[in-house]
Amino acid sequence: MYDMQRKQGLDLELNPDRFIELIERQEPRLNGFVQGIIDAVTKPSLTAKRKQTKKFSVVAFCHLLAGLGNMFVNNLKLDVGLYLGASGASTEAIDTMHNMGVCVSARSVLNHKKKIASSHPHEITQYFDANVIIEFPLPQ
Repeated sequence: MYDMQRKQGLDLELNPDRFIELIERQEPRLNGFVQGIIDAVTKPSLTAKRKQTKKFSVVAFCHLLAGLGNMFVNNLKLDVGLYLGASGASTEAIDTMHNMGVCVSARSVLNHKKKIASSHPHEITQYFDANVIIEFPLPQ
């Protein structure tokens, strides 16, 4: 996951089918591993919607598990921290979740918010330069 997120610049993949494909392509020794976990936690009697929810849970678990072994594989943890911050969770609550290994620290959330805020004007300008054409009528 480190290679996919840091070296290849891939975004966090939460779609179970694409996640399995990415993992198995990156590391062939893991062929069938994620699907095996999904099968182990999914009873055949579950509804299709519940089975899909279980698949998403397994993918999130895999991201969290990878984050335990490598502090640089933390896109999911960052997303969880940002979600908690946006939901109004206190810094103490975010840091408690961080200490449990579920998300990044409140300081990391704050730093990422600052980074987003500082890069936003530049990204908006780039978007308009690439996608918006302003035409001024010529005087006749």
